[in-house]
Amino acid sequence: EETFEAMRSKMLEKGNVFLEKMMTAREKIAKKGAESLPDGAIILVHSRSRTVLATLKEAHDMKKRFFVYVTECASNDSGRLMKKDLDNIGISCRLILDSSVAYYLEQVDLIMVGAEGVDENGGIVNKIGTYTIALCAKTLKKPLYVFCESFKFSSHASMLRKITNWSSYHPFVDYTNPSLITAFFTDLGILTPSAVRDEFWSLKKLNVI
Repeated sequence: EETFEAMRSKMLEKGNVFLEKMMTAREKIAKKGAESLPDGAIILVHSRSRTVLATLKEAHDMKKRFFVYVTECASNDSGRLMKKDLDNIGISCRLILDSSVAYYLEQVDLIMVGAEGVDENGGIVNKIGTYTIALCAKTLKKPLYVFCESFKFSSHASMLRKITNWSSYHPFVDYTNPSLITAFFTDLGILTPSAVRDEFWSLKKLNVI
């Protein structure tokens, strides 16, 4: 039988490998996203996403000019943390009320969001308010881009919404269907929601998910 220390060592090793893959994936996404970001863009971001933050930092390091509106995400004030991160980098930004999203969307060029999970049909589970923003963006014909690592692709992503929200009067996440998403920036490349569905089938055949 394996000793506790041997099992602990294996778990730490696996954890370090996962962390390394996660960081590498985020770097790939940030580079591709920053390269694609138009100079002079006005951007809206929702809540706090490390991958979105890394992308904006990369674009800032490339000397691209842009301005960011950050929703406060009142359910947990994660937008305030995002604004603080952007301020520390030196990125021009403004914190806005969640209820003012439609007003500000008329001024923006694109929306950037992260994802807690990506479902096999190309929809995403993310911080509450994402779905509302996506609906408004669709009406105003503004592109919505999702920035996330491929390890968040899961056949059970839709279950995440139920598990996270079941005990709370105020839900923490919502589901945004693929028809409202313009494209995904992932470590596998830039994918349309339909291409995400194709990737799911490929990963399933390999028994990865």
